[in-house]
Amino acid sequence: MSQTLHLGIRQERALGELVQEERFVVAALRAWSAGRHPAGLPLSEAGMSDWRSLFGKAGIAPVGAYGFDQLLSVLMRRSPHPPEIKACRCQELSADEETLLALVGTLQCGDVFGSVGALCTWLPETTLSLALRGGQSFAEQLLAADIVLPGGPVGAPEAGEGPGMLLG
Repeated sequence: MSQTLHLGIRQERALGELVQEERFVVAALRAWSAGRHPAGLPLSEAGMSDWRSLFGKAGIAPVGAYGFDQLLSVLMRRSPHPPEIKACRCQELSADEETLLALVGTLQCGDVFGSVGALCTWLPETTLSLALRGGQSFAEQLLAADIVLPGGPVGAPEAGEGPGMLLG
């Protein structure tokens, strides 16, 4: 049964329901998270690349990778209840992964207020600016690589049409 988040995003979607740009962000989230969980299989055995190599293949500048790492590091280290990021091979999205997708979309639109609202889901006020700066850098570099999430900025390529999504 679907539920609605405060950002108006459905929960409990399957990966197959996502557009290519959303699948890229989820793959990056999961590869980043998998690299930090020693109990899991090594990424190569799990069939997942290192998250940095995903960024390189998609044409995302190193500053975008740094912003992504900064955002997730702050979320995981400073949150009393860090976001749930599922295993690489899981076919369902967690509610937190949905919220992270919505966060990136709001950042791509330049909606700082909406982005802060999403970050407040996990973070105390004192750490919001650091996470927000990282997220903004990541979102900007996604746009530069023509990776636009649904609901992204007006005038950007439609989701599924960007030339940066040649990951195959």
